[in-house]
Amino acid sequence: MRAVYSTLLRVLLALDVSAALAASVDWHQDHIGIPLVDRISTAPVFYRPPAGNTSIITATRSNVLASLNPENGDIVWRHVLEEDDPISSFQCDENTVTALSGPGGSTLRMFEISTGQLLWETRLHNSALGLLSDPRDLASHVHVVPGGLSDVLVLTNAHEVRKISGATGEVLWHWSSEDRASLVLFSRITATPSAVFVVGLTKSFASYTIQIVQLDLQTGLPLAVKDVHSSVTSVADVLGPLSHETLSTVVWLENGILKTVALTPGLKSLSPAISKGPQYRKLVDVGMEAHGAFAAIDEDGNAHVLNVKENDAGSLVVGSFERNAGVEGDDLSFVSGGVDEHGEPYVARLQWSPNRSASVRFVSGIKIGSSISAQQIPIDASQNGEITHATFHVERQGEEAIARALVTTSTGAIQLWQQNEAKWTREESLSEIQAIEFLDLPEQKVLASEHQGEQGGALHRFQKQVIDLQNLPSFIIRFAKRFVTGSYAHISDATDGSTEGTLWRDTFGFKKIIVAVTSTGKVFGIESGRGHIVWSQRLESITGLANAKLFVTQDFISGSSAEVTIVVERSMESGKTSVAAFCLDALTGNFVTGTPAAGAEMFAGSLADARLVRDENNTVIVVDHESQVYTYPPQALSPSIVSRLYLPLRTGPPQQQRLTGFKIAPSSSGAGSPLKTYPSWSTAFPPNEEIMSVTKRDSGPVASFGKGMGDRTTLYKYLNPHLLAVTTAAVPDRHRCSVYLVDTVKGTILFHAQTSTKGRACDIRVAFTENWLVYQYYDDTLEGVEAAKGYRVVSVELYEGSGKNDKTSSSDSSSFTYDSSELTVYHQSFVVPYGVTAMAMTSTRFGITTKDLIVANTKDQIQLYARRFLDPRRPHGKPTAEEQEEMLFPYDPLLPDSPQQVLSRHYQIARTRNIITSPALLESTSLVLAYGLDLFMTRVTPSGTFDVLSDSFNKAQLVLVIFGLGAAILLVRPMVRKNQLKQRWYT
Repeated sequence: MRAVYSTLLRVLLALDVSAALAASVDWHQDHIGIPLVDRISTAPVFYRPPAGNTSIITATRSNVLASLNPENGDIVWRHVLEEDDPISSFQCDENTVTALSGPGGSTLRMFEISTGQLLWETRLHNSALGLLSDPRDLASHVHVVPGGLSDVLVLTNAHEVRKISGATGEVLWHWSSEDRASLVLFSRITATPSAVFVVGLTKSFASYTIQIVQLDLQTGLPLAVKDVHSSVTSVADVLGPLSHETLSTVVWLENGILKTVALTPGLKSLSPAISKGPQYRKLVDVGMEAHGAFAAIDEDGNAHVLNVKENDAGSLVVGSFERNAGVEGDDLSFVSGGVDEHGEPYVARLQWSPNRSASVRFVSGIKIGSSISAQQIPIDASQNGEITHATFHVERQGEEAIARALVTTSTGAIQLWQQNEAKWTREESLSEIQAIEFLDLPEQKVLASEHQGEQGGALHRFQKQVIDLQNLPSFIIRFAKRFVTGSYAHISDATDGSTEGTLWRDTFGFKKIIVAVTSTGKVFGIESGRGHIVWSQRLESITGLANAKLFVTQDFISGSSAEVTIVVERSMESGKTSVAAFCLDALTGNFVTGTPAAGAEMFAGSLADARLVRDENNTVIVVDHESQVYTYPPQALSPSIVSRLYLPLRTGPPQQQRLTGFKIAPSSSGAGSPLKTYPSWSTAFPPNEEIMSVTKRDSGPVASFGKGMGDRTTLYKYLNPHLLAVTTAAVPDRHRCSVYLVDTVKGTILFHAQTSTKGRACDIRVAFTENWLVYQYYDDTLEGVEAAKGYRVVSVELYEGSGKNDKTSSSDSSSFTYDSSELTVYHQSFVVPYGVTAMAMTSTRFGITTKDLIVANTKDQIQLYARRFLDPRRPHGKPTAEEQEEMLFPYDPLLPDSPQQVLSRHYQIARTRNIITSPALLESTSLVLAYGLDLFMTRVTPSGTFDVLSDSFNKAQLVLVIFGLGAAILLVRPMVRKNQLKQRWYT
């Protein structure tokens, strides 16, 4: 028994050490996405269950339902739904969260609120039959009958009502209107102890009329249907039903007049009641339907908190918020409500100006209307953008009330403010990265020397060197210790993730700066060692990015600083688009001196393409929608650069796009003027094919230009630098997908493969480096006896000429020579068990290390496939002696799927859209970054750490052996000399 426990202890210790080693080389940042704040049914809300802690529940643009810890902003739980199942609304009740999703509300789910556990899921109708509405929750609504796992009333497709069992998710009854949403659109539902009321709008020529339907709560049978005498011009002018004890009320605006009607049994009296007070221009749902409270904005911009009366005599104003001076428009004002831990309701209004801090005022006790709190929020609009939503929470500690505000900004930041202090911030725009690049950091001694040079001249440096002599003894001791013990930096050591002070390169080059451009116009500098945000910068005058390109225009190898140029297609406040360029210091995030912070305006319109020209100035060329070329910084291109530039662009209308090659026409115009282009070729794709994606060949270093064969011959790699991988889909039914390799100099198609999808989307993923192309698709054909549906990965290798020993120098020869189109293709298909959302190949400093394939699969994992498994020349039978010498093993259609291949370990890397790799200083190591909803960083060694001594290497023993041999030589040398002298005397 003792031996068993001893063995078990050793296994657990080994697993713990392995996990600790893996954790030291990778990191993971999970996100939820930018909250959906355009409607209250999906916006963030504070909620405290009867037994439990307060949490923040929200739905996001990434189609995630999540719970956040309000104390630190950490994710308590999240559910990532499929993209074709968009969340339309959610509702918290007791200990559960009920979420409605899909077109028209096709799916209903209930979750346990503290753990996020899925209790049940019910499919209400086919997604293809869902009614698409704007806003998304117009045609659907959820009402949970209070009390434990209570039943759920759900309205879907604007005309169907179901009662769902809260315990099992079973449909108890179903009612559908005879109109079927042709004239009447039902949008809201509520219940009393005996009846269900459904509120809808009847279409007319100039306005809407409110219609009420009463259903029996137990059977779903219709009890009454009546129209309310009303004339509503907009769906947003109707609120409710609002509950007040046992009374439900519908509120609406009619020509600025606030009207209400009580929903009584049998709908016997539906005469509207007119509320006394000012004229209003807008109603605001504050999320207090269960307490009968709402807000209305008057003509002067003042917000009034109202509560429906018990006697159906209209509504009662219980509090007012006057508009602050300098705040213009409702977009800068937010009204929201909630309930504290004692069940006391409150309503708060936040008003802010981009030039000033935001002010928040709370009103509690909806029946008495007493003011309890007012505070200022010093939010930095220059970095965080405009406030797009605010929700509030109040906790009482004795007589003191602690107010907290959760703010969402236009840059995607979620911030919790308490007592004028930001407690935490979540940068959720990192879930929508549009462009990203790695940059090497400078060496520490380089930064130190630059700093010294800035501080003084030769005398100052001499004085500092004299002072540094006092550190010489300690340096000698440290050197001797390292020399004897070998205690140098280790490849598994965690890179320093500190963001304080100046960043510098580590021993092996694992520590880099990652520059990421997000869809909200915010740019981040992320330290690759631990994923900490070093700096952030907001690109001004941007309300949204439709497209972004990022280029490294200067690094520490070629200059004294690192700079990046960002080219963006931005949406202006006027609704038009323009293209601008920004230049940032990659180490600090500051705008480069001499460049405008608002960006250099290049042209009005859309961005067709942008690329970096590797000349002495590292010029960025930008192509507009009319195929004109602009340069940044504005300067004339040399004739030699113009002659070798080939611009492959997508042309033609949607679903009829072609790939056309353009050349820049010679121009005598000065710097800053657009350059004209002319088409030089067009692809010969079939006329019914639409371009889906274009993938460039990786431009990393190539160490080997050929592959040695077992029979002593050589296959020379086809390394044409002008190749593009293009995927297309047949329109309109997309039953066929194709992959092309196109020479962008003359438009020649060098390789073509075709797949059949039979109605599925052409979701082909491609990776391309050197002479190796890999693409993945779903095969749903059943041709042949052994055929089966599933995911396929195809590996393609390109070699020069007609076969072995046929060298055409494809890497440096002209594309117009006959030999440039002569190539030999090897390809093989493999079966993988999961779909692939992104793929990339490893990259190293000199290209010596074997390149492996890294994929993100549909199981939310990052997985590595060794290239030797994907070799298309793997023999189908027993390997010959020559093939065995090449270390080829028999072909197996199924690629291995083992836990050892999973780089992400236990992490859930949700919805990965792209993977990029970057070389380290060690030739054996490649850095890997996967991004999408989450960020995941790790490093891999495809050929092992051949350039680093292993852990088992005993340097102390080696040093002792060397010293022992040296001592032996010193001892033996006199004896040898004496023996040699004696031999001379006697010979």
